[in-house]
Amino acid sequence: MASATIVVVHHAASTGHGGGTPAWVIVLAALAGLLVLGCLAWGIARWAGREPGWWRTVRESVAEVGWHVQGGWSEFADWLRLGR
Repeated sequence: MASATIVVVHHAASTGHGGGTPAWVIVLAALAGLLVLGCLAWGIARWAGREPGWWRTVRESVAEVGWHVQGGWSEFADWLRLGR
């Protein structure tokens, strides 16, 4: 009499997803990595004194805007304090 061997292979039910890391996590990590590299390059360039010429005018403009905003805010705070 001949004997037969039966092998049963059980696989977990597939959910239709490929498993592993979702694509949005990979994209987010890549963007974060690019941001870190950009900040690192900017920091090294600033440390070495290799800034573009227009950067000084941008810094001065931002400082002036901050000065104007601070003045406007203090005027508003004074107006509130006077009870108008």
